[in-house]
Amino acid sequence: MPLFFFHQHLNGRLEKDRRGRRFPSVDDARVYAVHRISAILRKTVSPTTDTYLATEVSDGEHTLCVVRAKVIIQLCSESESDHPAIGHYSGEHARV
Repeated sequence: MPLFFFHQHLNGRLEKDRRGRRFPSVDDARVYAVHRISAILRKTVSPTTDTYLATEVSDGEHTLCVVRAKVIIQLCSESESDHPAIGHYSGEHARV
């Protein structure tokens, strides 16, 4: 089985995966990376600052795909507090 590496980019810092994991295919490695995002965010997300996370899936020589996630903290004024999520996001912030 091929060996895949899952390098983590968290808020601009890179943590290289030096061991890797074996999966039957790049599709299986990508699914693993997608499922790991929520676990990584649970450990790293801050209630006061935005969090940017990317998992780079590599075969050791080439990047095969990148799985990205971000948590944006948006503070609302009192007038927005009844419906803070309605109509306040640009297209970039709406994507996950």
